[in-house]
Amino acid sequence: MSFHYISNKRQLVISRCYEKIDWIEKVSFSFDNILVYDKNDDGNAFYSEHCKVATLPNLGRECHSFLTHIVSNYENITKYSHMVFLQANPLEHSPDFIEIITNNRNYSYKTLFLSMNNINKLSYNYEPIEKVHPIGLPLFSFYYHLFCDEIVDKIGQSRNSLMIVPSKNIVFRSKNFYQYLLDYLEKSNNPLEGYIIERLWVPIFDGKTKDWFTHYEVFRSKFLGIWNNNIIT
Repeated sequence: MSFHYISNKRQLVISRCYEKIDWIEKVSFSFDNILVYDKNDDGNAFYSEHCKVATLPNLGRECHSFLTHIVSNYENITKYSHMVFLQANPLEHSPDFIEIITNNRNYSYKTLFLSMNNINKLSYNYEPIEKVHPIGLPLFSFYYHLFCDEIVDKIGQSRNSLMIVPSKNIVFRSKNFYQYLLDYLEKSNNPLEGYIIERLWVPIFDGKTKDWFTHYEVFRSKFLGIWNNNIIT
């Protein structure tokens, strides 16, 4: 089925905890709507007249903010052609982010990820070992838990949560898929799943990798397996 955008409108969704966000003024002209999810109303944020603010409990890192937005607004996602998701300190991860998200050429049919030195520069670590998770992350296990793909030998990771996503890639998955991820993130303010999901945005928003929640009926026989050489139907 072909997909046609309802409009060329764009929405910017920001997840904030402690950061100042005065940079909003420099990008506001590129968006039809700006929404800030504030997890710490400390009075130190700069709120532009161009943005709206919603408060959330400090749970699940920025993934919790983005998934909350998708689940809460799922039926209206395609009101916008693209959604831009940013942590409130994007300069830390992408010094050129203002130029990137205000450049019309960066809004296409593919999801674009912002990184330190480039855009769409992905890493393919199996289980990244870092200070915050010294025993690694079970990325492949979580990947197969979500997706119907054949065995893959690498998983592209953006390693941050700065991205321009076509709305069609969001609604490629069911609302239940996003709610399932969100349930993992409502356990604490810093759940391990937050780091895992952050590294799985690439397949989540690629608009092509089938998942069990959205595409179960198509892959039902594969999921249930084969009994006596007969596909279960």
